This record gives sequence, structure tokens and C-alpha cells, in this order.
Amino acid sequence: MKKRSFFIAIACLVIAFTACRKDKPKPISPTPLIVNPEILTASKTSGIEKGEPILFTLTNAPIASTVTWSVSPTTAQLTETNSDTVESVLFTQAGQYTITASIGSVVITDIVTVADSIYHSPSDPFLNPDWNNLYDTTSVLSGDALNITPSFAGDSLAIYTITNDTYNCINNYLDMRITPDLSDYYSYPVVGFPMGSACGGGEKRASSLISLFIPPDNQPHNITMTIYGLASQGTITRSTNGNTYTFTNLTSAISPYAIQGIVSPLSITR
Repeated sequence: MKKRSFFIAIACLVIAFTACRKDKPKPISPTPLIVNPEILTASKTSGIEKGEPILFTLTNAPIASTVTWSVSPTTAQLTETNSDTVESVLFTQAGQYTITASIGSVVITDIVTVADSIYHSPSDPFLNPDWNNLYDTTSVLSGDALNITPSFAGDSLAIYTITNDTYNCINNYLDMRITPDLSDYYSYPVVGFPMGSACGGGEKRASSLISLFIPPDNQPHNITMTIYGLASQGTITRSTNGNTYTFTNLTSAISPYAIQGIVSPLSITR
């Protein structure tokens, strides 16, 4: 009887211990926070030509982040916009380019290939006679300045031009029409804005790339920048071997609408 009571007591202790013991609950893993990685996209990825402005956009960037842009090789031109996450690049030479957007230690790149052909903007009156119906060109570049950078483009001279000021419309374009007249070259700089929603929000400096042929005769050839009938004039001289261009800076006409053309460098040699 005592033996039975002993076993009953032991059983009760086991039951009581088992009933009182509670396993610690397993910790619940928090749901991981899904963060979309930054993505760099281009407004055009194939068939890019020299002088064609391409917009690069960095999506999913942290709010109010500072983005540093660069391009390699540096023959391409970066055009400032009023948005850290959008950059306009104008390619002056053919080849493969790497565009980089950096946010602190985060680096995002994109690679594009530029063909060895010159881009003809919608402003070309010969290729697009409907220009005035597509673009609003009423902007007057009053008080602005044009920064002009020359470079070689095969046997021709490429001239990259960008304004100092920014203009409302992320897809604006600087219309630099070149009209050869004997030994003179005339440029008519006007900022064009696409009609309707194609303009896009934000501001950007207006830019363009044009090419022209200067004979290798070691003689100064006039280049005249005309806007609203008022001219700024300079000269371009190409050496007899064709490997050096020398410029005089464009002098500004005196008028409310005159703008200064600043050529830099004034001499290039390949």
C-alpha cells in the first residue's frame, strides 16, 4: 500500500511539473523591410547619335538625397538640371560611355553606345519644316551667355554649346542653326520647348551640338552668332595640316537681347 502511494505521489509530481512548465515562445521574426534598389534608366538606349541629348533618371532614390553624376570618358557633356535625380547628357563623340550616379557609398551605373553619326534635332528646318508647330521658340535669351566648347568630329569641327541659365522644361533644346554663306557661318540660338506634355517638369540648361566643315587653309573664317537681327562675331582658323583650330572669342553686340558667346579653349590640336 505504501509502495502504491509512493508511485501515485511521484506521478502527481510529474503531472504537476509538466502542467506548470511552459515552453518559452519562439521569437517572431520581424517581416523584412523590402527596399527597392535604385535604378538608373535612360530616355533612349539604342541608336544614340552624336549631339543627341539623353535624359538619365535615378528612381527609388531616398528622399532629399544628394546625387553626384559623372560620365566616362569625359568627352560627353553633363547638363545641369534642377533635380538631383535627373541628369541630361549630350555625347559629342562616338563610342561607349559609362554614366554613374552616386549617393554616398551607393554607386549605380549605366552603359550606352553612341553611333558615329550626327544627331539632327527637330529644329533642323530642312529635315523638319514643321518645327514651329512642334516647338515654342519664343524664349529670348536676354542676359544669358553661351559656353562654347569645340572638339574634333572626323574631318569636321563639332561645337557644343550650353547656356548659363536654366529654362523651365526638362526637354528644352538649344536651336543653333548653322547657315554657311561663302566663308561665313551664322548661328541663330533660340531655346525651343516641346509643345504640350512632352515638355516635362523641371528646369535645365539648354544645350546643343552642331558640326561644320572649315577648310584647312590657315585663313580666318567668320562665325557670326545672330539673335533677333543682332550679331556677335568671331573667327575660326584651321591649320593647313587640318589638325589645329584657333578661335577668337565672339564679341557681344550692344543691345537688350545680345548674349555673349564664350569659346573655351581658344585652340585645339589633335
